[in-house]
Amino acid sequence: MCLGLMGIADESTTWQARSFDLKRAYRQCAIHPDHACSFIAVANPEARQVKCFKMRALPFGSVMSVHSFLRVANSLWAILVSIFGVYISNYFDDFAALTAVPETQTVTAAVSMAFKTLGWVFAETGDKAPPFDSLVTALGVMIDVSSLHRGVVTVDNTANRKLEISAALQQVLDQGVLPRQEALKLRGRLQIVAGQIFGRVAMRCLAIVTQHAYGEHGPTISDEGRQALQLFHQVIAAYSVFGAYCNLVRVYRGFIRTPTALSSCGHWCCTG
Repeated sequence: MCLGLMGIADESTTWQARSFDLKRAYRQCAIHPDHACSFIAVANPEARQVKCFKMRALPFGSVMSVHSFLRVANSLWAILVSIFGVYISNYFDDFAALTAVPETQTVTAAVSMAFKTLGWVFAETGDKAPPFDSLVTALGVMIDVSSLHRGVVTVDNTANRKLEISAALQQVLDQGVLPRQEALKLRGRLQIVAGQIFGRVAMRCLAIVTQHAYGEHGPTISDEGRQALQLFHQVIAAYSVFGAYCNLVRVYRGFIRTPTALSSCGHWCCTG
């Protein structure tokens, strides 16, 4: 979406973004009364019985709930784009919209009216209902569009996410052990962060953590595993120190500039 706008954006126009969050996303999708498989079983320790309950809405955690909800969310996105003409993207229950500064109130009204008309409940106040700004946060990712009109957009993990991951990595390095269950949990968290880091370094570290989780060498971290965790920790810290210059994505008209390799003197080695 940002790349598309860069091709048509006037350099004198400033752009802003905001996110719209659907509240209790899956729970807003009702299950058809005729569907016989929409039951859950829960143990009642007092009665020493298993109680069955018929679901009225999509259950959180079910694979089919994800598929069904994403189909509906994609339909909402298509309506906003094709009928209302809004520059907006969708990731699960978060909708990130882009617009020129003079049109922020119009876009807010259009998206709000569309959701309300179709019967969807979304966050209208609080942290999940931010105003349009040059910096938008959605699902742990920060997107800076302040220089979109100049052909630059930066994407980064949020500061809180990086601090949490750094603390988790440091704890494992200090203890020197990583049981399988904890390794799988850490792998999932690292995978989300690695998704915002271009290049092969983060994914290679992630592969070594996966090998440790499914290996047969016990919970003690190998030398290779320790080096991988230390390198991942350094990568996250480096992006915090270098700020905008070393931010995780720098998008220019015609190509994406990424820190696939960064020399000791700070020069970019780019993929075209």
